[in-house]
Parts: sequence; C-alpha cells; structure tokens
Amino acid sequence: MDPISAFIIGALQGFMEWIPISSSGQITIALIEFFRVNPAEAYNLSLTLHLGTALSASIYFKKQVSEVLGEIFEKRNFRTAGFKIFIVTAIFSLFTAVPSNFILERKLQTLGSGEAMGIIGIFLIITGILLTFKKKVIVGLRGINDFSIFDAVILGIIQGFSILPGISRSAITIITLLILKFNLNEAFKISFMASIPVSIMAGIYGLISQTSLNIALSLTSAMLFGLISMGLMLKTVERAPYHIMLIILGIMLTAPYLLTQKI
Repeated sequence: MDPISAFIIGALQGFMEWIPISSSGQITIALIEFFRVNPAEAYNLSLTLHLGTALSASIYFKKQVSEVLGEIFEKRNFRTAGFKIFIVTAIFSLFTAVPSNFILERKLQTLGSGEAMGIIGIFLIITGILLTFKKKVIVGLRGINDFSIFDAVILGIIQGFSILPGISRSAITIITLLILKFNLNEAFKISFMASIPVSIMAGIYGLISQTSLNIALSLTSAMLFGLISMGLMLKTVERAPYHIMLIILGIMLTAPYLLTQKI
C-alpha cells in the first residue's frame, strides 16, 4: 500500500477497535475490496494493526497496566484482579486462538476473494446474532475486584475465538462478562483491559512477516486514532444498532458467494 492508504487503514482500525463490529473483519474486507490485497495478506495485516490499538489501550489504562506490572515484578503478587485480567486471560486465549488461527491461515491461502468475503460475512452474522441477546442478559453487580481465576479461564477461552475476522472481540467478551454477572460498566473496562496483551501478541505475530515504513505508519495511525476515539466510542457504543448493521453486512457479503455456489 502507498502511505496514504496505510494511514487510512490504520485510522479505520483505531476507530473500529472499540465498537462491537469486529475491526479485523472490517479491515480485512476493506483491504480485499478496496485495496485489492489477497485474503491471506489482508488477514495478516488486520492482526498486525492490533498492535497499534493495543498501545493506545495501554496509554488509556496506563494506571492499571503500571499497577499490574508492579504487582508482578516488584511484589511478586499473582492474586490481584489485574494479574488475572491481563495475564491469566491472555494465556487461556491461546488455547482457542492458536488452533483457530492455524486453520484459518491455511484456509485463506486457498480461497479467492469472494469465498473469503463469504466466510467473513458468516462470522459477522454470528456476531450480530450474539449482540441481539446482549440486552436480554440480566446484568449483575460484580466489579473488577470480583474477577476470579474461573472468570479469567472462561473469558480467555471465549476471547481466543476473536482471532477469526468477523467475530468481534469486544462483543463476545462483554456478553461473556455480563453472563458472569458483571456490571455493564465494569464489563467494558475488563474487556478492554483484557484486550491489551492478546492484541500485542496478535500484532507481533502479524508483524513478523511484514515490516515496512508503511506498516509503521499504519500502526502509528491506529494508535493515535485509537487513543482519540476510545472515550467517544465507549460513550456511544450502546446507542447504535450494531447487531442489525452486522447482520445486514454479513448477508450482503455471504449471499453472492452462496448464489455462485448454487450456480
């Protein structure tokens, strides 16, 4: 990509990371449809861009990150809620993220753009359907200090599936936390805190196969726009009908592929 395209893609990642529409799915779609990047490379770049928004989340939650690092390296305290959210959740995310990524990467290498878009469309529909059940979950009163090892294991395993483009990490983790009876505001905080280590890991993994000035520009753009937009997106995330948008977009992407298969 040229520098302008790299900057735009990074900005899109920064804005979309904090709302439940699957930023990786949307970025992959944009790269395939508008920038003519092949599906495998588009998916890999969508992972890389998470490093930028992980940095913006780290800055936004710098106090919590600093406290966790201090508890681990200075006090050797592994019982805090922060340690469970940042470390234990990340470890168990690998249990589902690694095999899911392994299967998807190899599948994308054999798919055309239309087939890849169809798969992403199916995942978007799944996310949209999950979001329709979000308001039906009875919200509890648990807070960050109530976060347990059991919560970390469940959240981590569920979070790992967000490696699939079209499956929104924020959507599935927030719904999981609500089911575990966490307060809505606390669920948002825990979800975004838990995103930092896994996003860093995903970004570094994607970065291994591609390094350039344009990638650096995309990461910088994602970090800056992610930091600017985080507060705004958290305030408006509950007001927009994202579930309807995702289902419609998913159908639009999936229908052409299914019709082609029938023919």
